[in-house]
Amino acid sequence: MPDRGDAYFAGSAERHKALLAEQTTGRCHFHVLVDDDGAVLGRFNLVDVADGSAELGFRVAERACGRGVATDGVRRVIGPARDAHGLRRLVASAARDDAGSPGGAARARAGV
Repeated sequence: MPDRGDAYFAGSAERHKALLAEQTTGRCHFHVLVDDDGAVLGRFNLVDVADGSAELGFRVAERACGRGVATDGVRRVIGPARDAHGLRRLVASAARDDAGSPGGAARARAGV
């Protein structure tokens, strides 16, 4: 995925507050995967939650790409999606030029 650029992060504090407020409604659930030192490896979000279904979106830190982080993160979010949030269906999509994302999601699904 392309870099979001500096403009995206200019209002990050306000955006973060709004997202956390939205999460309290149950329409989305945000998860962060960190390494043993607390550095963020990726984020795995369940959005547009409705009728037992949600869209799964994820981003992995550039330094962690190609190490199975996407597969691991998706696997880790499936359990809470089902058990804590009552979801039965997750839908994930990827950009055509993002060769890694579809494979990570498919490997995670096959391993569950």
